[in-house]
Amino acid sequence: MTNFIYDKTDKGRDEIATRQYRLAPRLRTMLLLFDGKNSSDQALQKVVGLGIDAAGITELIEHGFIHEVGVAGANAPAVVATPIAPVVATSAAPDVPVIAAGSDESLPDLSQAITLPLDSVADEVQTQFQSVYNFFNDTIKKTLGFRGFAMQMKVERASTVDDLRALRDPFVAAVLNAHGPTVAKDLADRLDILLKSRN
Repeated sequence: MTNFIYDKTDKGRDEIATRQYRLAPRLRTMLLLFDGKNSSDQALQKVVGLGIDAAGITELIEHGFIHEVGVAGANAPAVVATPIAPVVATSAAPDVPVIAAGSDESLPDLSQAITLPLDSVADEVQTQFQSVYNFFNDTIKKTLGFRGFAMQMKVERASTVDDLRALRDPFVAAVLNAHGPTVAKDLADRLDILLKSRN
């Protein structure tokens, strides 16, 4: 199989932002990895533990979620991803240390998944879900680096506030281990405010 480089189509970006096409969680995980930079081989290496294979890429192509933008390899022309306008999260991201990761240990760029557009009449539950979802996406990569990949995938698969609430303690424990009590307490306090925002 040729090692192509893929990027999301408009339909793929809509699925990440709104989940309107109800793509299977494992395929949404793979979809996140295609950003105009990752090749098919690189994407498959990152999801090997999830049991996803090349058939997943084929399915994403056939359903119009990704498209080819180049071929990976030394002789292939450089691929430049189309810039995407910055996304503003509804909850302020805390100013926390960034974990430096090697080129082989960087997480996929999940910036397109950080904010889920809210309809003007969205109810409080959806608003709270988005706020907590934004918080996790804004902080896991910054504080845990590659070590937070599994937790990032759990956030992506979450569909309710309770799903996200279940990640609170593991997240705080991981930050405590990585950065100590000051950073962990600050993030825990911010997260607790979001989790209790409907009360």
